[in-house]
Amino acid sequence: MLTIKTIASVYPEHYQHCVTSLSQHLESFRENDPEFNGHIVWVLSDMNAIDCLPLIERAFQAGCVDEDVIGDYDEVLVKFGLEDITDISPKTIKATDTQNTISLNFTTSPGFKQLEKLNKAQQKRDARRKRNLNQLGK
Repeated sequence: MLTIKTIASVYPEHYQHCVTSLSQHLESFRENDPEFNGHIVWVLSDMNAIDCLPLIERAFQAGCVDEDVIGDYDEVLVKFGLEDITDISPKTIKATDTQNTISLNFTTSPGFKQLEKLNKAQQKRDARRKRNLNQLGK
């Protein structure tokens, strides 16, 4: 999938073909592994394929996207730039070792700033990776 993303970035004239290919795979979200669907959504969001949002939403609503890969649908909207992270309601996370429910407000928790730092670091890694791929293509 990263190869498809790379093709789209190196050859912009093939962008739509790459998005179409990925979205065709995502259309089979019920048959696909949820982790695979999560990676498809990740790449589509990196490519800013906003036309695929209805399909992405259906996959999330069906519970066929591994949220450990991309986050929930609200986080995808943030990645597309359609929502601000501060607009997202607090998440409820079930603890794995007990039946207690923990409610976290990510926007005010001390870890929120750490999350922002991690996101910036990821953006830098993505930019470095893109730059390296461009250098390899020359």
